[in-house]
Amino acid sequence: MATEKTMQVLGDIAVAIGDAEAQLPTARELVKLMRDANEDVSEVQGLVTEIEARILQWTRVVERAGLTVEHPPATE
Repeated sequence: MATEKTMQVLGDIAVAIGDAEAQLPTARELVKLMRDANEDVSEVQGLVTEIEARILQWTRVVERAGLTVEHPPATE
């Protein structure tokens, strides 16, 4: 069982996950714009992919602790 302090930190992480998810559509759109401008997007695309993976991993951790992540509404 996680301590109260640990649960507070996981609650903060849950909020941060929601914030990060809300920014992903903008990041994807910017990568697309860069690609359309024939810019090298390999590094930026790698970062977006890494962030998506971390969101999934931390969502699992938070949900295993019994907390929920407030996912942003679908925008596309």
